Amino acid sequence: MPLFKYKAVNQDGQRIESNVFALNEDEAVNSLKAKKIVVVKIEEAKVKIHFWQKSYGHVSFKEKSVFLKYLSSILKAGLSIKKAMEILGLQMKNKFFANIISEIRESIVNGQSFNASLSKYPKVFSAVFVNMIAVGEVSGTLPSVLEYLDKLMTKDYRFKQTIKGAMTYPVVILVLVVSVSVGLIKFIVPRITKIFKSFDVELPLMTRFLIGAESFLSNYWVLLLIAIGCLAVGIIVMLKVRRIRKIFHKVLLRLPVLGGLIKQIQVARFTQIASSLIKSGLPIVKSLAITSKTLKNLVYSDYVVDAVSYIESGGDLSDYLEQRPDLFDPIITQMIRLGEKTGTLDQTMDSIAELNEAEVNEKVKTISGLIGPVMLIIMGLLVGGIAVSVIMPIYQLPTLMGR
Repeated sequence: MPLFKYKAVNQDGQRIESNVFALNEDEAVNSLKAKKIVVVKIEEAKVKIHFWQKSYGHVSFKEKSVFLKYLSSILKAGLSIKKAMEILGLQMKNKFFANIISEIRESIVNGQSFNASLSKYPKVFSAVFVNMIAVGEVSGTLPSVLEYLDKLMTKDYRFKQTIKGAMTYPVVILVLVVSVSVGLIKFIVPRITKIFKSFDVELPLMTRFLIGAESFLSNYWVLLLIAIGCLAVGIIVMLKVRRIRKIFHKVLLRLPVLGGLIKQIQVARFTQIASSLIKSGLPIVKSLAITSKTLKNLVYSDYVVDAVSYIESGGDLSDYLEQRPDLFDPIITQMIRLGEKTGTLDQTMDSIAELNEAEVNEKVKTISGLIGPVMLIIMGLLVGGIAVSVIMPIYQLPTLMGR
């Protein structure tokens, strides 16, 4: 739950400055009015986040899942959140995570809410995580929200692992292709081509190219590594610029096959996260604002941000999404429109997410299955080309010497 900093006048006419926890600014003002406090100025307080909390340490999915399961069980048993955090802090083997849990407990003891304490660690607890906890605290259903959050995290984790797992084989084959090619040119070819160099004859084009490649790798391999490193660093630095990164994301969406896959992945994540947040009790505007931050592709992320403004002005989500059929297929916008009219938007979006996830899984398996053989063919052609470049002069050597 966000923390709001305010300046106000109390019922005795005294000017006061303090903080209050609330779901939004209006709720904060109303809660202060109920205490006969007249608000002069109010704004969301920025939670101080230490550099090490952003940059160091790691908490795995399994550790977060165990944390959620145990915390839910302890709260159901009737223990307080303070006691639960004390127990969990002692149980965690990950010292980084154990320290965070201990600091969260201290924060709760000092009067902050559970979700506000979690928000200090954005590297460990995402915005979706924190906001769903906030809803659970306000509604008094924290144990059940923790269970649902664990299911959501598990589903998202498996979805990501499916994609990563399917792409591992092609990457391994690619590394193998490059390694074999470089190994042959660097270590095997020089021993054979040394014989050809001793003859004062014009060798076949493929053989000359192979000798040139070997010579270049032998003499300029350091410069080649530096060039590759500079190129990699340059690309990384350029992609740090938001405008360039968005252009890159636009290009990805227009690629054949891969572009369609990226679209389905983004739609699946958009509908899954938005559905979960709406189902937990957050308003659609707040849900979409949080969801936009979870979308990796900036084209989709920015469009969802614009959708928030459109809805706040009185429009429907389906009407806005309908304006970009290149991002959201007509069938998706029609289903969302039906969900809006029937009041089952969360269920409808959940169904869309499941359908897209299933399609993505099938496509990834198909693409992975195709990439593997293609990479093997490429490796065969490279190795075969090197072999032909070596063998060809051997057969042509008597003719070349006769010339």
